Amino acid sequence: MSPKVGTVMGKFSLVAGAKQERVTNVAAVKPARAIFQKRKKESLYLILEVTGDPVGRDAIYRGLIRIIGEEYFQASGSVTAKLRQAIGAANSFLLQENLKSLPHEQRAGGVTCIVLREGTVYVAQAGPTAAYVSYQGKLTCFPESELTAEEAAPLGFKRGLAVRFYRSKVGLGDVILLTSGSLAQQASPEQIAQAVVGKDVGPALANLEELAGEGDTSVMLIRVAPVEEKPRVSHEAVVKRSVRPRVKREAVVRRPVEPRVKREAVVKRPVKPKVKEALKERLPRPDWDSLKSRMSSAWRGAGDFLRRLLPEAPSPSERVPRPRRPYRPVRKGRNLWMGIAIAIPVIVVILVIVVYWRQALDRQARFEELIAQAQQQMELVGQVDEATARGHLQEALGYLAEAETLGTGDPQVDGLQEQADNKLKEIDRVIKLDWIVPLWEYGEPGSDPGRMIIANDIDVYVLDKALDRVYKHLLDETMRALQELDVDPVLLRKGDQRDPIVVGELVDMVWAETEGGRLESNLLVLESGGSLLEYDPEKGIGVLPVGGSDRWIQPQVARSYEGDFYLLDSSLNQILRYEPDYGSLPEDYFPIPGEVDLAGVVDMALDSQVYVLYADGRILKFDDGQPAPFEITGLYEPLQNPTALFTSEEAEFLYIADAGNNRIVQLTKEGRFLQQFQAGQGEAFDQLKGLFASETYQLLYFVSGNKLYVTNIPAE
Repeated sequence: MSPKVGTVMGKFSLVAGAKQERVTNVAAVKPARAIFQKRKKESLYLILEVTGDPVGRDAIYRGLIRIIGEEYFQASGSVTAKLRQAIGAANSFLLQENLKSLPHEQRAGGVTCIVLREGTVYVAQAGPTAAYVSYQGKLTCFPESELTAEEAAPLGFKRGLAVRFYRSKVGLGDVILLTSGSLAQQASPEQIAQAVVGKDVGPALANLEELAGEGDTSVMLIRVAPVEEKPRVSHEAVVKRSVRPRVKREAVVRRPVEPRVKREAVVKRPVKPKVKEALKERLPRPDWDSLKSRMSSAWRGAGDFLRRLLPEAPSPSERVPRPRRPYRPVRKGRNLWMGIAIAIPVIVVILVIVVYWRQALDRQARFEELIAQAQQQMELVGQVDEATARGHLQEALGYLAEAETLGTGDPQVDGLQEQADNKLKEIDRVIKLDWIVPLWEYGEPGSDPGRMIIANDIDVYVLDKALDRVYKHLLDETMRALQELDVDPVLLRKGDQRDPIVVGELVDMVWAETEGGRLESNLLVLESGGSLLEYDPEKGIGVLPVGGSDRWIQPQVARSYEGDFYLLDSSLNQILRYEPDYGSLPEDYFPIPGEVDLAGVVDMALDSQVYVLYADGRILKFDDGQPAPFEITGLYEPLQNPTALFTSEEAEFLYIADAGNNRIVQLTKEGRFLQQFQAGQGEAFDQLKGLFASETYQLLYFVSGNKLYVTNIPAE
């Protein structure tokens, strides 16, 4: 017989290396036992991480743990479906809290939930947390690879959060480790495996404390172990009661039975007084006065109800006399209990009606209270500055969202929400673009167009790094549509033979102007083999060798300014600058190697200065290799998952494709926020990747999903 399996759990929390008395962000949640239901044999373990001010963070943790536990055990479906619903509810809770807070007070969250069921561990994660599961001596880390920007998105900033799911087997002696904070960054998987695999919970926690050092971290460690059963009582140990020997009795003389006398009528014998007393003790004594009063009220109500349902009684003249029934004595006790049996359902119905009526009154009172609070917040908007007014509007929208759940479709809620939304858009300078035209769709399987360039006013070049292709299109005279051409739009692809090379993977492309010694303006495409492919509409495609390619580690973004070629290598932490003789060795843009950390860079733009965009929304500005003043001001909703940055010598402004917020943001070149553009309808801004602004024609070209679009640039 296989042993019963259970778990042994331990946890700790460190702040700056100091062990905390209470661990508030870790929990093991079990389902509540409902009446007439057997408790499910599974537990939900979870660990949370929430940034921001420590004041009030414990309350956030308690709220998140309660919501995740309730949602999981009340949901139906598979384990992953219930985990997705629980984490989604936690994200909505934190999002609602952030909407009530000022931008600098908002919190980002991460969560790992695990469910252990029948030798299988189900892992669900969102945001920055880590989990480790050992099976037969091998430790696996979740997540197993580096996350994309969408996968790493934290809780509390957008709806439709991406949840990561994993699964692993476990057996006796295996361990499950949930951690948040700095432990996963400070210790390698090998060190963690050495600390916990094959160890009991106590020694393993001590090893993890050593690895955490002076950092902030929280840990939950679960070890799969057999459950000790209670000892059974041996049957041999039970002392049986001794049996008394039978006493031989003398023969008993029985009394002769008298013959029965036939009786004319059977008269029931009265119940003996002792039996009556026993029956009285068994049956409860009803409160006759109270019961009669309630019964009469119930009967009157039932009679009124039945009179409404039944047709009118006939007049006395129309009544047909019925024969009278013989008199039968009424048995009071029987009729009483029949009346009680009939009255109970009526009383239950009345109680249900009263409860629902009371709940409706409470809902209406809460609804009116929320409306009043929302109106109060909106009245304060005109009395304060923009930042504070925005906070009042977000709080009002929070009250209205709760009121909407109590009175769905109420016109008063809809009207107030529209007023608050419009005022919030006015403060955030949101411009809805109703004129958005798709120009081209890249429909081949696996296509992922992104970077785009427009040259000579009508030449449109689009780079698809997934398929390693460059497309060329031509705009018509309106600049709002493409010319219909009977030629293949693919200008260049991986694997093409371009003497003396075979084209490798395409890294990036730039448009080089006739400046700095260049005799012609051409398209330059960088391929992974270290060559530049120069495209001239009249001469075709030629190959230019690039010097110093042996230094490259991870070339990522290429740009051109005044004929010079700039190549950003994030792993090298350097921008290499090539003069028009691209075959010579480049010079370093940053004078001190490694001074600027380029990890996480997603795009770069050039005019006389260099602008570098990071995945976390930062923009750094450099002038001749030295940091230049630049700070984004006035943008209340921070950038989330930005994908592209554009400016040029001719452009007056900076443009950022903010994919996380489905918008394009316009800034001055000093960082002051001007306005933001959103799609008036449709999904054109749902997957922003590349953009190009033509301020001459007040047109904005962008790539979203697998389509190329054009729209207008509204005046500030």
